[in-house]
Amino acid sequence: MLRCAGLLAAALFLPSVGFAHDVGPGPHGGEVEDANPGPTLHFEVVVKGKTVNVYLLNEEEKPVPVSGASGDVIVLANKKKDRIELSPSGSDMMSGTGDFAADPNMRALVSLTVSGVKQQALFSRLGEQKP
Repeated sequence: MLRCAGLLAAALFLPSVGFAHDVGPGPHGGEVEDANPGPTLHFEVVVKGKTVNVYLLNEEEKPVPVSGASGDVIVLANKKKDRIELSPSGSDMMSGTGDFAADPNMRALVSLTVSGVKQQALFSRLGEQKP
């Protein structure tokens, strides 16, 4: 009985995997994740030294204007949290500089308000980016 319940739970989960965004390098070489609640907005995060760049992309990974957007990113690296304010730094990019050191297990939570809607995305592969 318990085995059947486990198989049923796995079967219910499998169809939802097809709807997840494929995590991989974006047009700027960073990790791309769906923004939540989305549904058509994606964030790409590129870390260079102590600077975090967040690109806004549509579902075809084309640039989305950042005018009027605001937000921050919380970086977790080397067991320390660093909250970094982001500001527009180009037509489709938000940028901010923090006080963190590169870490192979580095993660980040991006929170942006875009067109009056709060959007968030969690990034877990930032430590795998090539400098």
